[in-house]
Order: sequence, then C-alpha cells, then structure tokens
Amino acid sequence: MQYPEAKAQNIRTVLEEMKKAEDMLKKYRAQFDEAPDAVDTTELDEQIKEFHQQLGELRQKKKDVFSIVRKLRDEHTKLQREITEKQKLRDELGPVEKKIQLLNKLRSATQEFIDQVTLLKAKQLKLQVESIMEQMFRKSEFGEVKFHPEKFTLTIYNKEGHEVDLMSRSEGEKQLIALAMIWALTKVSGSQIPFVIDTPLARLDSIHRSNLVQHYFTKLSDQVIILSTDTEITSDFYSELAPFIEKSYILNFDEEEQYTKIEEGYFFEKVKNPWLV
Repeated sequence: MQYPEAKAQNIRTVLEEMKKAEDMLKKYRAQFDEAPDAVDTTELDEQIKEFHQQLGELRQKKKDVFSIVRKLRDEHTKLQREITEKQKLRDELGPVEKKIQLLNKLRSATQEFIDQVTLLKAKQLKLQVESIMEQMFRKSEFGEVKFHPEKFTLTIYNKEGHEVDLMSRSEGEKQLIALAMIWALTKVSGSQIPFVIDTPLARLDSIHRSNLVQHYFTKLSDQVIILSTDTEITSDFYSELAPFIEKSYILNFDEEEQYTKIEEGYFFEKVKNPWLV
C-alpha cells in the first residue's frame, strides 16, 4: 500500500548496461563452445609434486650451506684476527728474528768451514804420515797413504798399490805406525801437547830403535816423558838424547820398605826403570 506507484529512473542507462551484458554473455558462450576437450593432467601433477619436493630439499640444502658459509666466515674472521696479532708480534720480535737468521747463516758457514778444514787437514795428515813413516821405517816398503775424512781412518798401500793389512804386521811395526799416526796428528793440529810414552823400544829392533830415538823423541813435542827399562835407553841412545833432556830420574823399588824411591840422575848400572823428561 505504501510502495510508490512511480520511481524516477533513467531507462536508457539500464538498457545500455543490459546490452553490454548480453554481448559479454555471447562472447563467453562462443569461447566456451570453442574450448578444447578436458585433458588428463595426472602425470604433470605428479611431476609438479616431485619438483616441489626437490625444491624443498634444495631449499634445505641451501639453508645448510648458508649455515656452513656463516661458520666459515666466522672462522675466517677469527683466523684473520689471529694473523694480525701474529704479524704484530712478529714486528715486535723483528730483531730476534734477524738474529736467528744470522745464527743460521753462521751455522751454515761454520759447517762449511769445518768441512773444508777437514779436507785440508786430511791432505796434510796424509803427507805427514807418509813423511814420518819414511823416516821411521828402515825399509821403504810403504807407498801411498789415504785418509778417509768421513770415517777418520787411514789406509796404507804398498809400492804395488795393494792395501797393507796392518793386523798382519809385527808388533813393532804396529807400534811404529801408531806412533807415526800420533805424531802426524800432533803436527797437523798445530798444538803442542805433552806426551808420555811407556816402554817405547821394547818391541823394536836396533835399527827401528835408532830411527825412533833420532826422529821421534826429539821432535814429537816440546815436552816428552819417556818411561823406559834399562835395556831400552842405552848409553848410546842416552848420549843422543842428552842435549834434549831437561831432567832424568831413576825409579827404584825398595823391597824391604815396599815403596818406590825417586832419585835424580841416570845410572846405567843401577837403573831399573828410568824416567826421562
């Protein structure tokens, strides 16, 4: 009863909107009629599902890698800080490092010097042993002498170039070779060392004794102490040594008192164990 019988409205606008709506409806119906039949996308859906799963795994790996990278960056920062501290410490220890370098160079130079000197001394020792043995032995049966610096040993060869078996030589010859070696070492060292020689002539014949007295005792060192028996330093040898003797003593053992008496002088008729200095 109360609804108005008339309502003011522009009918033209409504008709235009209706016309547009009808045109759109025709268009959509035409597109719908032209649409293709339905397609089964089950396989594609499965592939998409797998891809989504792989994508999730890759995202997790990416997250893990980023975590590792972050730890490595932290470690790099820590190491860089330590390097900076070490460099600072090295700068502070610069003089010490230079001293260490100089010491290393000095050690290398010293070792090189030792090696060169060893070779030089080896050559000198070879010449000295050859010269001394030629003076001390009555027959020149020995030839070249070789010194091995790596082992500090001597090898003696005969005139034919064959190595001499020193163990097969007589006790007297062994003694002379040993004395020659000692004398050669003394001369090469350049040091004057006191020597004490006990019964030096006991195993030698008269010619070797004479050579030893003439060429060894008087030239070995500035101070040589000879402990000999009464049959070794005879009156002839004593007269040869007399210009070089500073002191001579006689050691006589007293049977009754049970001790050794020391007397100055050299008495051939009483001597038991003379000590020549």
